[in-house]
Amino acid sequence: MEVNSIIDKFEDTIEEASTLPFSSKKILDKEVLVTFLEEIRCHLPEDIKKAKWIQDKRTEILADTNNERAKIIAEAQDEAKRLVEESEIVREAMDNARRIIDEANEKATGIKSGAKEYANEILGELGLNLKSKLEEVETNRRELSQF
Repeated sequence: MEVNSIIDKFEDTIEEASTLPFSSKKILDKEVLVTFLEEIRCHLPEDIKKAKWIQDKRTEILADTNNERAKIIAEAQDEAKRLVEESEIVREAMDNARRIIDEANEKATGIKSGAKEYANEILGELGLNLKSKLEEVETNRRELSQF
């Protein structure tokens, strides 16, 4: 800041100024003091403009940062929601798959049991038919031997 360097020079001038005899008061040239004040007045508005510009830029950067932060948070929340929904869909699919497998196993067990019963019935009937035919054969053999 230009004003600070002018104030530093002003302080140096005061330090280097002569003192009044038997006093701690300093003698300063009025024209030098006026020159310093004019320089400060001249540079102060420019420094204030720079400070205002810096403050405005800072506010703009903070607003941009907050907007970006809000955008990132919203995207993260959307992604988290999507993952949760996806997870929920996967969980539901797994539950459905388990239910379908259980139903298929139950049907397979029923079909197997029914097939065994059917085969047992057929074999039982076949056994009875064979027994009847065997008895018939035996009867025919006895009749044949009596001829």
